[in-house]
Amino acid sequence: MPPAAAEASSVGPDAARGMEGRRAYETVRSVPPRLLDLKATAAYLGVSPWTVRDLEFSGVLRRVNIPLGPRRELRKLLFDRQDLDRLVETWKGG
Repeated sequence: MPPAAAEASSVGPDAARGMEGRRAYETVRSVPPRLLDLKATAAYLGVSPWTVRDLEFSGVLRRVNIPLGPRRELRKLLFDRQDLDRLVETWKGG
């Protein structure tokens, strides 16, 4: 095998096609999650998880219910990032 061909094959198929290590797609890690769990919600709002629980219990913040079948739903507390942003806007008075 010629040296240039060996070098291209050792780098990967993208380099051989002139992509020079770039990917034609984005990884999933670059997409922020729409739903946040209790701990992430607390961190996002800058409050404790207990405050998030109190906000949900009092009806200020609505949780997202994910159905798992007939009369069943995911028990994990999940909150929509857009709802959190709207809540912060109301706290700011805007």
